Amino acid sequence: MEKFEDITRERLEFTFHSNILAYFSVAQAAVPHIPKGGAIINSASIQGYQPSFGVLDYACTKVTHVCMQHVVQTLQECSASWSAQDVSWAGILF
Repeated sequence: MEKFEDITRERLEFTFHSNILAYFSVAQAAVPHIPKGGAIINSASIQGYQPSFGVLDYACTKVTHVCMQHVVQTLQECSASWSAQDVSWAGILF
């Protein structure tokens, strides 16, 4: 198990760029092309619910995936004018 202090800024930025920014960008670009009733599948791991300290940076990104799904679903329920209104966001845990 590594120490919290051993996680470098570079590693943290790489992990977030790979797992959050890339996911968000692809989902955002896909929404206009998904037909009504289509879906975006959000995959997360157990780290999003039961994080292990040894992969703290990765676990934080998985928590963000779970949170993003809940936020999008809430926006869909609360705003008929939200651009992705007709796209389902489904979560898969593996």
